[in-house]
Amino acid sequence: MCSSFCYHADSHQEFVLQGGVRLVIQMYSKSKVEHVRLCCLLCLLYLAESGSSQRAIAQEKGVKMLLTACENETHIDLIVNALKALIPFACSDEFRPQLGMDGALDTFSAFMFSDQLQLQQLGIYLLQNLLEFRENRRIFLGFSDEKKCEEDYLESLLRLLPRVSTGQPQRIKSMKKTKEKKEPEVVLSDHDPFVCRCCIHCIALLSLEHNLTSFQRLVDLTLPKLLFDLFHSEQIDKSSGEAVVLFFANILHSSKQIQAQIMKGADIVQLLLSGRDMLFSPHTVSRCLSALLCVARIPDFKRVVLSHLDLLMADINANLNMEERDEHFYQIAALQCALLSELVRASYEYHEQMAKSGIVEALLVFITMAGKDLNDKVCVELLMGAVFGIAALVGSPTGGEHSMASLIYPATRLQLLMSLLRLPQADVNEAFHSGTVGLRTLQRVIYPNITTEELHVDSMDFLSFLGNCAIKPANFIYRNVIRTVCLLLSHHEMGPRVQQALEASNVVPTCLFAMKDCEDTYVQVYGFLLVANFSRDKSLLYNFLNESQVINELLTTIRRSAAHANAAEVVPPVRDTLSSVTGPWSSSAVARNRGLANKKMMPE
Repeated sequence: MCSSFCYHADSHQEFVLQGGVRLVIQMYSKSKVEHVRLCCLLCLLYLAESGSSQRAIAQEKGVKMLLTACENETHIDLIVNALKALIPFACSDEFRPQLGMDGALDTFSAFMFSDQLQLQQLGIYLLQNLLEFRENRRIFLGFSDEKKCEEDYLESLLRLLPRVSTGQPQRIKSMKKTKEKKEPEVVLSDHDPFVCRCCIHCIALLSLEHNLTSFQRLVDLTLPKLLFDLFHSEQIDKSSGEAVVLFFANILHSSKQIQAQIMKGADIVQLLLSGRDMLFSPHTVSRCLSALLCVARIPDFKRVVLSHLDLLMADINANLNMEERDEHFYQIAALQCALLSELVRASYEYHEQMAKSGIVEALLVFITMAGKDLNDKVCVELLMGAVFGIAALVGSPTGGEHSMASLIYPATRLQLLMSLLRLPQADVNEAFHSGTVGLRTLQRVIYPNITTEELHVDSMDFLSFLGNCAIKPANFIYRNVIRTVCLLLSHHEMGPRVQQALEASNVVPTCLFAMKDCEDTYVQVYGFLLVANFSRDKSLLYNFLNESQVINELLTTIRRSAAHANAAEVVPPVRDTLSSVTGPWSSSAVARNRGLANKKMMPE
């Protein structure tokens, strides 16, 4: 009768209030009749559908009773209903921690060894839900100090994955007289699709624990190769494929040694860039871009990422063309911009390819997007990456001219770049402190001991945070913008185009801002270079001569540095090799080295 009442959801509240949960648990504990115990388990199974009933069951220690039933019962129907009754608890954030401490990981993992498919399916599914909680993952991997699993179940978990084979062995093929030219058929070993899916999700969850020992063990068990083959077998569902991609994205946030072992012999970059085409979630796409950014920071792997530059630019253009611009859009855009700015630090031999692929144009689009984000703040992450990438490409000896042309034609592009100098310094620095796209990496660099739970920017003092920055964000933007303009002006063909693109009335204020209004030394030096380059035009020269602030700043700087300039010059000693001479060169030192070089070039 109890199970009949509990079958109807509208009677749950009254059943709980009348003490029905305690009655059912007592009947199960005292009865030796299987049918009675089965009805008691059915009662708990029906009651567990509602949150209030779950708390009543947990309060009466019904969860422990269900775990005991899974371990001690011998009849399959009783075990199945006990496992089913535990599913709502394993899926709830409220009960996952307690289940992990009560030994549920051992209970559920033990069903991986069962020869009953239904028990195996329920056990692996419950295990997957428990691994959603971080402390349970640490217990499963053996990293927790409070609780340990009775056995190591990791290798047993990996054995549930099917193995991939392609067609018949070569020895059998050679014995056939007729050789057909067909693509090898991909065959998976015997497996249950549901168990395979849950197993892949469990592995993806375990990869969230960033522990080098754990990562190295997964690599030693050849798990990356197995998952890579499963992904390309096209015989797993979309959810499993997304979990595989997340696994590679998580494990690549690791050391250089582990990254090298994973990327050896496998096209992981293309795998990570496939998220958008396969309609994966924005979280997965951003996680993959973050992994590519980690890989691109290693000089040896930059070439690997650059070999897929066309695919990367296609992904960037697809994101920029999206109509809906939410928080995920800006987060993905910031990661893409950071990835491009990291790739431009590669060897000069790749810069021409980058310039022709439209990187400068993409970085300019990032600047236009950075004006206001969802919270009407400057998206400083986009600005910093974009100006650095443009400055690096413009100064390249291989792709510099192509990048300059992309920046000057049409003139509105250069005007857009120059408009960044009008951004208020305080607003830029405050936006950097807040993290406008939800990225807290920069704050973690400033406070390396902070945990993920403490990443609240409101608790970080703005002035002390800014004081710890080696270069303030606003100065970083100003520095790269003015450096880019100096490089353009110094080019014999592009220099006149720059003067045509900029209004003459804005040239003097820009130079004054760089020379005296900005506190960054590099910006001040670039300001004097701007004056020198602009002064080559006679019309602009008269503007400078008529501006007293420019003349006064030049004279003040000369007087300030006069004492250092009049110091006695130290003549370096003459060495056997010209390259060993360091420091400033005097006329006498140049004469001595020229004579020494002539003597070495004369035949004996």
